[in-house]
Amino acid sequence: MRRMPALMPFAPRRGFYGISWGLSMSEKEMIIPTPRTLRLLAGLLLALSLLPACARVDTPLPQAVDLQATGQEAARAGVPVVLAVVADGCPYCRVLEDEILQPMQVAPEYREGVRLRVLNISSSRAVRDFDGLRRSPSEIAARYGIRLTPTVLVLGPNGEELGERQVGISVLDYYWGYLDAAIADAHRRLSAHAGMAPTPP
Repeated sequence: MRRMPALMPFAPRRGFYGISWGLSMSEKEMIIPTPRTLRLLAGLLLALSLLPACARVDTPLPQAVDLQATGQEAARAGVPVVLAVVADGCPYCRVLEDEILQPMQVAPEYREGVRLRVLNISSSRAVRDFDGLRRSPSEIAARYGIRLTPTVLVLGPNGEELGERQVGISVLDYYWGYLDAAIADAHRRLSAHAGMAPTPP
């Protein structure tokens, strides 16, 4: 029968950060923190947990109030309208707002490259549609055949869809890629349409 080697004895040593139990024949050691160290670590973890809340102050997302005016503004800038259709009590809508829409409205490339609006179908307040008529948010969503929230539309200045709509939300990294592709398609279509427009005399 093979004999197992005897365990090497531990040698305790006290230092500033606690008691280290090291093998007398090895440099490997395990640190057992003292109460003082535990208090310091707890304070550090608490401070780190508060950093995101202190560093990030969300600004209100631009709500859809007058889509006709938004479309006209987008037409002057030559950019598409990104219309996010959400609802109260929709957890995925909250994820969309926190992880996608909030970063979009502060990033220069999106602030300059699109006109972002949020349409809440739970609201009963009428919104001026792209055609100038006032409709409820749910009526506007129904005109686009929207059945699920969140749904993000990439639209032209007259409310026409120019990019693939994004329905629901799953992996955020993939979502950014799909949304960027839809916005890029919309820009290409707008540029092509502008190139075909007759030159004024």
